[in-house]
Amino acid sequence: MKYKYEEFQADIMSRKHRVVLEAMMSQIKLVQVFKCAGRFCSFTTDNAEDALLHASTHMRVGGVDSLNCVYCSFDSSGNAIDLITHVFKYHGCCPYVCSMCYYRAATSHLVHAHIKRVHDSSGDAEVLKSPFQTSPIQEDNILSREAAVPYYLCCDKTSPDGPCKFKTYTPGKFAEHLHLRHASSAELFCFICSASALTPAELIR
Repeated sequence: MKYKYEEFQADIMSRKHRVVLEAMMSQIKLVQVFKCAGRFCSFTTDNAEDALLHASTHMRVGGVDSLNCVYCSFDSSGNAIDLITHVFKYHGCCPYVCSMCYYRAATSHLVHAHIKRVHDSSGDAEVLKSPFQTSPIQEDNILSREAAVPYYLCCDKTSPDGPCKFKTYTPGKFAEHLHLRHASSAELFCFICSASALTPAELIR
């Protein structure tokens, strides 16, 4: 997990025009959180408004790779606002940067580990620290899958093996389970309000 985007970042860098890549390897540009992924573009900034203006220009005039994230495989679907929101939200909270590539992390020891693993043959690699940092993402505010997409829970209690514990996220699989396992049940019960239904289709509605 610590290094899952290294190959993606290396691929973005490899597609940059040589002159553009050289311009982007200065320490000033490396520490800035927004880096345009465009093959022929060296724009970088810590200002979200400037980044949005730049990305919006690429939306209008085009540019190879220009609406990709340089850090990860995020798909902006060609939308400048989505790209900038993503970069500042998910990568702006990582102020520690590798001096040899686009790798950045929330802690310096992760960058040290990256350098040892990827740039060990080069004695020039060091950890840079950006003066810019957004607030860390609060995991407590992120809904779990269970909260965002509730389970369908089987409430059948007629089985000789005891109450059924089947659960699924999809109504189709839930209906299939009821047809296959509980076809003989006279009534089916809702796991939310305990209302009864005669068929799986009625229960799901």
